[in-house]
Amino acid sequence: MSKHANCIFCAIAAGKIPGEIIYKTEQVMVLLDAFPLRPGHLLVIPLQHAEFIEDLPAAVRDDLILQGAKLSRAAIRGGFGTPATHWLLNNGKAASQHVQHVHLHIIPRSGGDGLAMGWQFFTRFLNPFAAVGRAQRLQAQAERWRQALAQIPAAG
Repeated sequence: MSKHANCIFCAIAAGKIPGEIIYKTEQVMVLLDAFPLRPGHLLVIPLQHAEFIEDLPAAVRDDLILQGAKLSRAAIRGGFGTPATHWLLNNGKAASQHVQHVHLHIIPRSGGDGLAMGWQFFTRFLNPFAAVGRAQRLQAQAERWRQALAQIPAAG
């Protein structure tokens, strides 16, 4: 894993700071977003540090998308309980990339949740009450994801 001195994602991958990691492959880690837009909001993060997706090797980009598809399938067909997912990748700081390390957001979505998601988007870093019970919420969501992932076929 390549590291960047001030990168929170590199620090989580190295075990220097906590993060609710769902699983890792050789190329990426999957963890719950600490400031979720919707319950179960995941990040697929390359272990190799890069700000822009085009700076990653093809194998890493391929695994990023493969894991996104696996998570989306688990959300929709594996029992996570949502009918859709939202994929989001902000490619660079000017594109609202808050952490300058490539990361793909996989956000479970339900019909009619747009207003709630929009509210979260504008308040997620500002809400002083968000930290209350965060660890327990993330642990419960991580377990829900692990169960959903266990319900889908391993291949594909």
